[in-house]
Amino acid sequence: MDAVFVAWSRLSRRTRELAELLGMELVFIPRGPPYVGAWLETGRLLARLRPRLVAAQLPQGPLLLRLHLLRRRLGFRLVADVHSGFMVYKSLGERLLNQPFRRLLRGCDLVVSHNEPFTRLLLDYGVPGERVVTVYDPIPPRHPSPRRPRLPEVEPRRYILMPAAWAPDEPMEMLAEAWRLSRLAGEGYRLVVTGDWRRRPRSADRLRRLEGVVLTGFLPAEEYAWLLDNAAAVLALTTKEYTVLSALWEAVAYRRPALVSATRTLESLVGVGYPCLAPMEPHGLAETMRGCLDPAAAEAAVEAYARLERLSRESLEKLKRIVGVLLSQA
Repeated sequence: MDAVFVAWSRLSRRTRELAELLGMELVFIPRGPPYVGAWLETGRLLARLRPRLVAAQLPQGPLLLRLHLLRRRLGFRLVADVHSGFMVYKSLGERLLNQPFRRLLRGCDLVVSHNEPFTRLLLDYGVPGERVVTVYDPIPPRHPSPRRPRLPEVEPRRYILMPAAWAPDEPMEMLAEAWRLSRLAGEGYRLVVTGDWRRRPRSADRLRRLEGVVLTGFLPAEEYAWLLDNAAAVLALTTKEYTVLSALWEAVAYRRPALVSATRTLESLVGVGYPCLAPMEPHGLAETMRGCLDPAAAEAAVEAYARLERLSRESLEKLKRIVGVLLSQA
């Protein structure tokens, strides 16, 4: 076995795509805290597989500790793909679960960051610069057979799509107020919000009371693809720094204008002149929603995607080269 990619508890789309791109076997152990079962199963699997290289999806901190201990016995190269939650915390629980293990990054053969601001954070923490590489998400492939969902009030190019995880960093209350202020519902537009709204029922209730809002819940992949392909614009909203949402890369894949939060991280990625960069306050977000529907702004947004595609492609090619070198040295 050449290489495996290990994830505990939850599996990100990025991990699946990177494992496939790099030809790694994916080892997903869906066990949560206190991770005793995941700890033991990881040891059994790696002792059997004997890989020459192991990549870890972080967080969780205990996974990194487990791999460092196993590496002493099994002798593999260690790569850490570091999601922002490993370094930036929203709760005491996240801090306790990850902060004690951050120093272990300095001993990894390679540390993979998701964007340049996060790379600078890792360097400031003391991770050696020669071991850090910025790798953007792969552009997802378009679905081969999209299917129109049974949403009779939703017409092509007459809705704004919010692909939502209903996570704490997604400004759903602000979105509700911005939608009300935009008055787009009165012009026949709809705001279509996907994902499991039960994660934030109060925010869902606020949205549901507004004219023109459609909450879809989870959708089959082919129906979600149709919504992406036919949206007037796609929202990629977060209040969290060091985060690049999957919705942005999906908008790139489907050539739909993405309205993105004006965080430092996203602004550094799309560029200061990007026409659909939204301030995170209701009036500014409402104005940006209206402006992003203008054909000229939408066209300019899509033209900016050439840079994002290049960043993604070149960073992934660089990662493949580095992993190849590490395997040759293992």
